[in-house]
Amino acid sequence: MKCEIHGGESNSFYLLPIHQENGSMITIACEACAKKSSAYCKTHEEIHLGFAGGYTLCVKCINEAVDARGEELGELLVAQVDLDGFSWIDLREYAEAVAKRTNESETRIIGRAIIVAAMKVEADPKEIIRQTVANGDPNILLPPPMLC
Repeated sequence: MKCEIHGGESNSFYLLPIHQENGSMITIACEACAKKSSAYCKTHEEIHLGFAGGYTLCVKCINEAVDARGEELGELLVAQVDLDGFSWIDLREYAEAVAKRTNESETRIIGRAIIVAAMKVEADPKEIIRQTVANGDPNILLPPPMLC
């Protein structure tokens, strides 16, 4: 198979979550190109997960950050907003739905959303909380709507 990064042939390949100009949502790469890619975690030696908007993040890096600070960050946001308020209902319902499937607390789910949003833009999670509260809009924390 041909590596879409350097153009050479390879017997083994990786599917990278890197969008291409031709509309493809993945890039086929040989091992050497995959490991040099921005969509590869050198710490965990794994391919990143792709996110809407073309972002890629390491799942293990996310999980480590959530284990370290997920509850704390979720509680920090929840203490500052009314999750029953009109603009926050979607975040509350999202956290409830995911918590039921994962057996994690709703505040941890919210903390994970804060961490992912921060990692996407290389910001401090507390800055994401500050911006979210100031804007009164949790959409940055929610996954994109499902299109049917």
